[in-house]
Amino acid sequence: MMKPYSLGGQSGEQQEGQPRTYFKEVSNKVYEHYLDYDLDDFSIARELCTVLRGVDPEDTVALRINSMGGRFDVAAQIINAINECPGTVIGIIEQECASAATMVFLACSQWQVNPWGEMMIHYTSYGTGGKGHEISARVTNSDVFFPKVFREIYEHFLSEEEIVDVIKGQDIYLTQDSIISRLELVAEKRNQEQEGGQNEESEVEEADQCVQVPENSKKRWFNKG
Repeated sequence: MMKPYSLGGQSGEQQEGQPRTYFKEVSNKVYEHYLDYDLDDFSIARELCTVLRGVDPEDTVALRINSMGGRFDVAAQIINAINECPGTVIGIIEQECASAATMVFLACSQWQVNPWGEMMIHYTSYGTGGKGHEISARVTNSDVFFPKVFREIYEHFLSEEEIVDVIKGQDIYLTQDSIISRLELVAEKRNQEQEGGQNEESEVEEADQCVQVPENSKKRWFNKG
């Protein structure tokens, strides 16, 4: 319910015809987190992950990103928390959003790109050590694992040709207009997937085969056994 508010006086004291400012009491909260650091240590992301998992469904978490990126495993920890967040997560590019930070940004449910915002996307780089067969096994596994992860994260945001080029070693730089146009396509595809998931849920419920729990538009469907 909207209520009149008077500066320096009680509500409703304005003279007839005077302009009024109205306010409404809401229970939702907005949390702002400045992701303006390198993703190079799990302890740095712990507070953010705790906030993401602890908000209420009507709350919003705004991630203000100005980061050169960092380690994939740290980014994955944040992405998991975003996917488990009961509320809305808005990714905001302040200026630089590079490397692993782009993964976190795309995991959000809504986005904002400021005028000088930039993204830089590249393929993974890593090192390993140990005995010869251990190194070979790690490289073989990475050659299967990382292309799959990369496609899942950047699907619809990058074209198939761009995904192949990046995996081969090409870096991609984007500015505001290009980022926004690509995000519009991502949002459209996610909405279609969400609608498809809801239709599947209705069919399953009618057949009384299992119980499916919708999480959010980015999550997969899980059957309760």
